[in-house]
Order: sequence, then structure tokens, then C-alpha cells
Amino acid sequence: TAGGGEAAGGGRCGTARGRQAARRAGGRGRTARGGSGAAAGRRTDHHVAAARSAATEEAAEEAVRIAKENNLKGDLARPLFNLAKVQESKGDTQNAIETYKESIRIFKEENPSLHNRSGVLADMNIHLATCQKDLEGALKAISDLENSDEKEVSKYNYDVWLSGAHMRIAEMLKDNNKELALKHLEK
Repeated sequence: TAGGGEAAGGGRCGTARGRQAARRAGGRGRTARGGSGAAAGRRTDHHVAAARSAATEEAAEEAVRIAKENNLKGDLARPLFNLAKVQESKGDTQNAIETYKESIRIFKEENPSLHNRSGVLADMNIHLATCQKDLEGALKAISDLENSDEKEVSKYNYDVWLSGAHMRIAEMLKDNNKELALKHLEK
């Protein structure tokens, strides 16, 4: 803003409050040193996305750490599953596969106190199979979801997970089998 070198919303950019305000303002405006324009305070979309990705991964890792520290056993499955999704989105496929497998193993062995439903397990298996590029496994997991009681428990989850499964399969097939990929997008 004009004047005292403060970011939009108050606070200097060097403070946590100031940095938050600067992010809300899209990184525009004057920095703590009073500069303005692209070179002095504007982050590129790439940098913002990288920062968000790092923060998301840190939050997922923190949730796993808290579950482990508190010996939550079965309830460790969901934080691990979320961490695997972050790893996969970052292109860390091998770690994502291992984390998905660990999440599913814990889910099956420890009977989580929350989300202990066959539909949840089917969704987890869909993510693992598509991460592994395993069409047969993904189709079996979709069948498991369709045969679960998830539609009655949470129609919203059922619809989101089923449409997401078909989108993940389409993404998996887009380069090698465009016709089948399109069929999954139509579902």
C-alpha cells in the first residue's frame, strides 16, 4: 500500500500477520522494504503452488506423526492415506504406493474407530491401483465400492469416490487407450 511499507490488510511483510496479508493480496503491493511491482513482492504461480504443496505435505506428515505419537493405531490409516495422496500429486509415485499399501494394511488390521466401512477401503484401493497403473485392480475396487453400503451411508462420498475413480482411470489410460479413457470420463 502507499506509505509505510505495509502489506494489504496491515502488518509488515516480515511478520507472520503481514505475510498472511500479503498472500491474501496475491503477493502484490509494497514489501517491507517499500518496493513494488513484479520484482519486489510478487510470487509466481509456480512458487505459490510449490509453497502450498510443501505446506500440504508438512500437514499430512504432522497428522501421521500425531497419530503415531498418540498410538492411534487404526486411526493412523487415514492420515497415511492423505500423505500418500500428497506424495502422488507431487509425482513421488514409489513412496505414494508404499504409503497407500501401509495405510490399507493398517486399515484392515487395526479396525479404525472412524470410517471403518468397506466403501472407505474400496476408495483407498482405487487410489492404490490407479497409482500403480493397475486397471484390473482399479476396476475391482470400483466393483467393491458399488457393492458396499457407502451409497446408503453417504451418497455424497459414494458419488465423489465413484466419479473420482473413473477420472483417475481415464487419466491413467489417456496416452495408451484414449477410447477406454473417454468411456470412463462419460461414467
